[in-house]
Parts: sequence; structure tokens; C-alpha cells
Amino acid sequence: MTSREGRRVLIVSPFPPGGRPAHGGGNAIAQIAKSLSRRNRIALAYLRAQDESEADASLADHCDAIFESRRPGISGSSIRPLHRLPLLLPKVIAGHPLWVASRWSPAFARLLRRVAESWKPEIVQAEFGAMGVYLPAATRGGARTVVTFHDPEAPAATERAARSSGAERLMWTFEAMQWRTFGTWLLGSIDAAVAFTDRDARALAAMREGSLIATVPLGVEIPPPVEDAGEPSPPLLLFVGNFNHPPNVDAARVLIDEVYPRLRDRHAELEVALVGAGPPEWLRARASERIHVTGFVPDLAAMLRAATVFIAPLRHGGGMRLKVLDALASGKATVGTSLAFEGTGAEHDRQVLVADDTDAMCAAVDRLLRDPVKRATLGRAARAHVAATLSWDRTAMLYEEVYDRVLSRHPLRAVSRLGDDTPGVKAGYR
Repeated sequence: MTSREGRRVLIVSPFPPGGRPAHGGGNAIAQIAKSLSRRNRIALAYLRAQDESEADASLADHCDAIFESRRPGISGSSIRPLHRLPLLLPKVIAGHPLWVASRWSPAFARLLRRVAESWKPEIVQAEFGAMGVYLPAATRGGARTVVTFHDPEAPAATERAARSSGAERLMWTFEAMQWRTFGTWLLGSIDAAVAFTDRDARALAAMREGSLIATVPLGVEIPPPVEDAGEPSPPLLLFVGNFNHPPNVDAARVLIDEVYPRLRDRHAELEVALVGAGPPEWLRARASERIHVTGFVPDLAAMLRAATVFIAPLRHGGGMRLKVLDALASGKATVGTSLAFEGTGAEHDRQVLVADDTDAMCAAVDRLLRDPVKRATLGRAARAHVAATLSWDRTAMLYEEVYDRVLSRHPLRAVSRLGDDTPGVKAGYR
């Protein structure tokens, strides 16, 4: 434990920040905690599944205290192993979305009560809407409440239902309904919500009129620049994303089934690397001499150096994409959809090439494969842009503006007792 000055902010996470298996949400929470610690006192409490590592060890240098609580199940799933599903049904029937039900732990609620009583946070910040169920347990001293919606769950479930069919469509339609009800309650029970992009902020505002919702883009560390290799042989496309996140699976399918085959017709030697934890079986089966499915790679610097173009054909999902930010910060020429660049402020043909359909994406990548000067120019401009506009210190300052606003409100808002001791939520709605 370290003695610090500043506001006391308790961050509540559904998984180990910066732990393994790595994914964008966990890495973002770790960086948010580190950036906030420069001017605030931070305590961190998180749930840990059976197959997850502890939080990033370097967080101990930035936090007053770190608290861990084990949970059943494994990472990347609400219901695996399947025998847990009957245990969740009472919670789902009571009104919890499936992810909220799977993350409910009375032991973690008790831990948060003890932390609230002993450490006395002024701000309790839940990362992801699902962790909003724990706010009543962590705010017994009258702390203000903030929720960071990394990827607003109600719109995500609605979008996934629209892409599904049969029984899966029914399941996601029901889940979307649960999230809309839960999300409306949550937005009415907290002091402020944070979204990473304006689109996500608008989606939250549409759920609950009058809620305080702030847009706070993520930051990015600026590494040494990745030099363009000129005319690499063979040329390499690089895609990075955790495959436990469905939008990344969809993007990989677009890349492998639609984009890459057409580019191979123009560039016979072209290779593609798909990097990230949890690649699905169908993707592993597509691996070949020129299609590399690597799984998790702890250090992407070598992959970025080898890549000719970074590609992000994302069609679904919300939030910001840390791996896209990493590519831009490294100075790598990047092609992606408008969705992939949300929150970055990057502009087409100035820092990136934006392509929202297969024809445009193939044309953009083809252009860069043939023009090393354009690749280098785009990469330098992207790196300069994110260095000037997306620092982690700016992210922390924007969070602190939210804290100042909610701490200045009088009187303290009452928080309903949702999630305190029982899984039911309907009594908490207002």
C-alpha cells in the first residue's frame, strides 16, 4: 500500500486488468487506473476466473490497494462450463442479463462493502455496465458512482440479434430486452456514465433522458516508430483482435473470405496474419502457408515491423479498438472501416484509409501495397495525430472533469439496494 494524495477512486473490474488472457477491455482498465493514479488515489477490485492470471503486477506501483475475488467459470464466456447455466436462471428470471448474472458473486459484494467501509472511496467506478450491479455494495459511505460503458451492452445485444437466426436470434433478442431494462435502471441510479465515442454516448442517452453522459476517448502509449520495410517480400497484412469478442470474429471472416482472396489475385505472394487469443476452430482450420493464425502474441512490435499494412475490417461493436490505436501510434499504415477508427479522430487519406465495404477495402489495401511512399506518409501522420490528441493523461483529465462535476452535486443521491445481497433486480428499477 502506497500513501498518495487526491481523490479516492475505487475501480471495479469484471476481470484482472492487464491480466491474461489479454484483451482490449482488460488492458484499457489497467491503463485507465495507471493514468488516474498520477493525481488520484486508486484502489482496484476485480473478479478472476479459473483460467485467468492475476492483474498486471505493475499496477501495484500505482494503486493504494488491489483486491481480488475468485469466481466460477472461465474467461470469455458467461455460461461455460454449461452445467452452470441452471444456476444462473433464477438471476436471469429476476431481471439480470446473462453477463450480469454470471458475474454476480456474493463474496465479491461482501469484499466491496469492506473496502467501502475501510478505504472510504469518494468515487466508485464500475468498468462495463455488468459491474453496475455491485455499486450499492461499494457506496455505503455515500460515494459518487460512475460507470464506464466500454461497449454499451444493450445496442450490442440488439445488433447481435439482428445478425443471428433461429434459436440464437431469440436468445439475443431476449438478452437485448434484459439489457435495455437493466441499462435504463442503471443509468437512472448512477451519477455519471462514460463512453469512449460519441456514437456510444448517443446510444446511452437514448436509453435514459437526462443522464449525465461524458465522452472520454482512450489514450495510447507512443512506442518507438515502426519503420516501413519499403518493398517487403512477401507483403503481409496484419489483423489483431481478441477472438472472444464476436465483432473480431466477424472481421476475421470478412478478411479471410472476402478481402484476402481478391487481393491474392492481384498480389500472388501476399500473406495475412491474424493475431489474438481464442481463435475459433473454423479460423484455425484455415491456417496455411500464407494464412498465419498465431493465437495470442505477447509483444506485437515484431509483428508490426513485419507487416506491410495493418487492416481492421470491423463491421460491428462499439467502443474504441486499442490494437488499432497501437498500430497508429507505431506509425503503421492502416486500412479500416469507419467503425474501426471511431474515437480516434483520424481522417481518410490524411492519417488512415477508410473503407466501409469489400470493394473499397481491397482498393485501399492494393493502393498501399503498391505505394511505399504513401504507406510511410500515412504512418507518420497517424503517429503524429494520436501523439497530439490521444494521450492517457488527457483521458485522466477528462475523467477528473466528470468526478469534479458529480462531486459538486448536492445532496448526495440515494442508490437503490440492487445487488447488495440478492440477485433480484426488479425492485431496484426506478
